[in-house]
Amino acid sequence: VVYADYVISSGHQLDDPQINTDEVLITGPESEVKNVVAAQAELFLGNVTQTVNTASPLTLINEAGETVASNYITLATKSVNVTVKLYALKDVPLNVDYKHGFFNDQNVKISINPSVVTLRGEPSVLEKIDSISIATLDEKKYLTNTTQNVSIDLPAGVSMMNGENNAVITLEHINTGTKQITVNNITLLNSGGLDCKLQSESINVILRGPFNQLSQITEDDISVTVDMKNYSAGSGLTVVPATIKLASD
Repeated sequence: VVYADYVISSGHQLDDPQINTDEVLITGPESEVKNVVAAQAELFLGNVTQTVNTASPLTLINEAGETVASNYITLATKSVNVTVKLYALKDVPLNVDYKHGFFNDQNVKISINPSVVTLRGEPSVLEKIDSISIATLDEKKYLTNTTQNVSIDLPAGVSMMNGENNAVITLEHINTGTKQITVNNITLLNSGGLDCKLQSESINVILRGPFNQLSQITEDDISVTVDMKNYSAGSGLTVVPATIKLASD
């Protein structure tokens, strides 16, 4: 396939053509047929603004790329269907989301490497993409500064120009600290009819927040409850999630 005449906007590019067949049958005298090395589709695309699907007549060519004109050669297939995809390139930033909304620019510094990626896709798809979220961070699991590798899940119909679908997230806590408090008062809820007891009468709670607020929090400000509503009678050890609340919640 040869692109003979076309115009595309800056930043756009044409993909390799896709043809509905890889070969065609020609018949004729051997002395004529032996000069043919390929059947060529010449496309006159004009101003290309989207993916093109077109039928193109075939021309026989010799090793020098010249047209083979012969009244004795017959082409079983006179034309082929060709699809030419138009792609654009777009630089978009990477970012992260937060599960609980605790983190912000005042208490964490997030660095992503690379911070920007170049996407390749059809213009109509790329125009809807302004950024890519590569992770939803659960703030409760990030007590210390952390670096982690994540895969970049791309929207359908686009690819990365560099082929690397991974990024590194670095999280640094700023203006906050941690404080561990042992809570000795744990309340069992909905335990009626169940012969159960806590394996431990206390639990260590780790808080993160502004230094001045942490210094004022004591055990009395924290409540811990264990709800047995969805558990039936049985024997053995069962792990049940605890709900922890601060007095200000």
